[in-house]
Amino acid sequence: MGFRIHQFLLSVILTTCCEQLQAQPVLQHVEKLQTENGLSTNSVNNAVQDQYGFLWIASTHGLNRFDGSEVKQYFFSKNGNSISDNVIYKVIVYDTSHLVLATRKGLDIFDTRRSIFTKINLPNTHSDSSDLRLYNQISILEKDCSGNLWAGSSACVYRFNKDLTLQKTFYAGQYVKGTGGNTSKKINKLLPL
Repeated sequence: MGFRIHQFLLSVILTTCCEQLQAQPVLQHVEKLQTENGLSTNSVNNAVQDQYGFLWIASTHGLNRFDGSEVKQYFFSKNGNSISDNVIYKVIVYDTSHLVLATRKGLDIFDTRRSIFTKINLPNTHSDSSDLRLYNQISILEKDCSGNLWAGSSACVYRFNKDLTLQKTFYAGQYVKGTGGNTSKKINKLLPL
């Protein structure tokens, strides 16, 4: 009889402890974030959460900030304080008050405290405007352990220092004639160390 009571108490204690030792809380309610909830589009390219809990969403139609209940949208406009283009491929948290955006027309820095966008000017070394798109359309962003920002386009990779000053440009290569027309070597992924 005493053994069964000890077994029962041990199972109650273990059950109680195991419930408290869960690695993550069980989600009771999961919501979809979509245009019906205020998202600018359902076509999302990337999302990142900053240290304040805001979810920043890069989409094919602007930048979205979700605070847990409402979505604030940021779009291109001609007023000068906006993103360079509404097509945003990636957003990363750069530091406690800045995001970096990879857009179809270049790189932007967003000061989250002051709500100010600043365009990072990329070198214009190519006179052919059709080639310019290959260099300005930034689709890959990474930050390395030294704080350098790496930004990749179809034609090259840009490396910026901690102050976001361009340090070096690495070119992917010259055009190569393919069977289906002109093709080029393309940068698909960055793996910063």
